[in-house]
Amino acid sequence: MPFGLTNAPATFQAEMNHILRPLLDECVVVYLDDILAYSRDMQQHVEHLRRVFEILRRERFYVKISKSDFALEKVQINENLGTKLPSFAQLLLEEYHDVLYAGHFGSNKTQTGIAKHYFWPHLAEDVQKSVTSCDTCQRMKSSKQKKAGLLQPLFVPEQPWQVVSLDFITGLPPTTSDHDAILVVIDKFSKMGHFIPTHMTARTEETAQLFVRYIISQHGIPTTLISDRDPKFTCKFWKELMSLLRTKLAMSSAYHPQTDSGW
Repeated sequence: MPFGLTNAPATFQAEMNHILRPLLDECVVVYLDDILAYSRDMQQHVEHLRRVFEILRRERFYVKISKSDFALEKVQINENLGTKLPSFAQLLLEEYHDVLYAGHFGSNKTQTGIAKHYFWPHLAEDVQKSVTSCDTCQRMKSSKQKKAGLLQPLFVPEQPWQVVSLDFITGLPPTTSDHDAILVVIDKFSKMGHFIPTHMTARTEETAQLFVRYIISQHGIPTTLISDRDPKFTCKFWKELMSLLRTKLAMSSAYHPQTDSGW
């Protein structure tokens, strides 16, 4: 070629694509000096080869028979061995989080940095999984949660209905009165209990009416009331009511139903 070897492969490939364009992806695949003619049967294959040879002869390209194979049922493709790289997404996660200058940011900042230039499906989930599994972050970053305080023992009552606990049993099949929940009130001293039918959708005011009707009217006002952190028991109305009754509210530990079970 007049310009030497610079761009010679690309120029030759462009020329082959140009002269064999009528047959490309119909019965011919070409890569540089490798021409593959494929057919459904032998008769069709002979016709395809004839058309290829005519084009090559017309354009003054010549095939070396000693390096050619004809009428093959299978074609062996040369496999080149190389280094298998990790996924591009994993490389980006390491680039934006693990390296020293990335600062080992949290999932939100890491995702924001990646999203400025790249996107792939499930980006948020991949970032969250990568950051939470980072060994350096787990070892070096301190927890932002408040440290657990000392355990607060429950007051030991000296008489019945001085300390009571209450909770709901929900998910029950509706009764004929459309009740689908039970308000359970247990006396810590005698272990006596009241099982009051109610609704899962009962408001705080309705729960307060049941408490006054079935507990206070029969046993008096308790000094301490133990419950979980249900929104009914943490709202302003319930706190104001217990304050007026001079009843101390004692909230149980999260995910520890044994505290307010009464048993």
